[in-house]
Amino acid sequence: MTQPKPNNTASFPHGLFCRACGWPVLHVCCNDGMAKTEPYASADYWGYCSNKTCEHHAGEEWWMEDPEFSFRAPTDT
Repeated sequence: MTQPKPNNTASFPHGLFCRACGWPVLHVCCNDGMAKTEPYASADYWGYCSNKTCEHHAGEEWWMEDPEFSFRAPTDT
């Protein structure tokens, strides 16, 4: 039986959205099958738009900064 993955394998970072369509951005750990598939094989983390019809759904490698196609919405303090 397949076991659930840890909560840190994929998440919606708080307040991070796609510049093109406004949908939330996903942050994923490139492990399991992703680690064996290009372009994910060279990445530790990947970010992509959750909207399947968006130009940024394919995403990009996630480094120290947020992906270039994303923006942070103001948050309530």
